[in-house]
Amino acid sequence: MASNQQVIDAVDALTKTVIVLCDDVKDLEQAFTGSVDGSVSGVNGRLGVIEGRVDSIEKDEAGRKRITITAVLAAVTTFIGAVVTGLINHFTSH
Repeated sequence: MASNQQVIDAVDALTKTVIVLCDDVKDLEQAFTGSVDGSVSGVNGRLGVIEGRVDSIEKDEAGRKRITITAVLAAVTTFIGAVVTGLINHFTSH
């Protein structure tokens, strides 16, 4: 499960792109192992095993880093389902 400082912002089922918003790259490193400037892989709770590459790291208006990761995981449907559930839980809990 993503840490409190991370929000899964969007999932594109066609490109399997995951956008992670976090306050610091170290927050990302808590969830993923690997190089944040090249590739990532790791286990993130209910999201399961994620392997992919980092496409971009940008800052948003709030100063958080917007990290776009293209996942190369075959079992991406489970991943998308978990993210959608997480988004619903996130927005209904506020």
